[in-house]
Amino acid sequence: MPIHFRKLLFPITPLLLLAYGLGILALVTLFKSFTSPSGYGIYPAVFLALWLMVLLLLALERKVLMRLPYLTVFGGELLILLFGYLGFSFWNRVTEIRFDTPQDYILVIFDARDTSDIAVKREGSFFYRVVWSKASVIHITPEMGRQNNLRITPPPDWGSMQYFEGKVLSNGDSVGYILGVQEIMNPKDPALNFRRSSAAYRDSLLRDALGASIK
Repeated sequence: MPIHFRKLLFPITPLLLLAYGLGILALVTLFKSFTSPSGYGIYPAVFLALWLMVLLLLALERKVLMRLPYLTVFGGELLILLFGYLGFSFWNRVTEIRFDTPQDYILVIFDARDTSDIAVKREGSFFYRVVWSKASVIHITPEMGRQNNLRITPPPDWGSMQYFEGKVLSNGDSVGYILGVQEIMNPKDPALNFRRSSAAYRDSLLRDALGASIK
C-alpha cells in the first residue's frame, strides 16, 4: 500500500521529531563544511547517515501506524528513545578532572584511600567533573585510575601538552600516575621540552609528590 505524502508528516511522533532534528543538523553541518575554513570533519557524513537511517525507520513506522493505535506507537517510541538515550549516556559516561593551576605541569596519582575531600560536581546524566585549583597534583583512588572514562583536562591557556602514563614503585607499592607537561616554546632554549620529557624530570616530580623514594 503506498504511503501518501501527508502521512509522512502526520501524525506527530517522537521518531518524526527526531527525523526533523537530524535533518536540520545534517543540512547545517553540510552548509558549514563548505563555508567554514576549518570544515566540520566527518560530522556532515555522520548526521546524513543517521538521518537516512531514521527516514527508513519512519517509512516503516507509517505502515505500523496503519495497524496499531497511535498512542501505542507514540508511547513505545518514547520509551525506546528514552532507554536508548540512557544507555548511550551510561556507556559514554565521563569523569573529568579539570586543572586550574599556574604551574606548567599537572600530575594525577592513584594512591589515595579516600577522596571525600575532593568536590565532584555532577553535570548531566552521567558526566562528573572535578575542578582542581588547589595545586598541580591531585591524589585519587586506584579504582578511578582503572576507569576507561577518566578524562584529564589541562588549564585552558595551555597550547599543547606532553602526556605520560605509567606506574612507579613507592614504598613497595605499585602506584599509577598520569602526567601532563605543558610544551613551552623558548627560542633561547630549544631543548627545553626535550629535557622536560625525560625520565629524570618525571621522576623528580613524582618524588616531590609522593615524598618518598621511587623506582
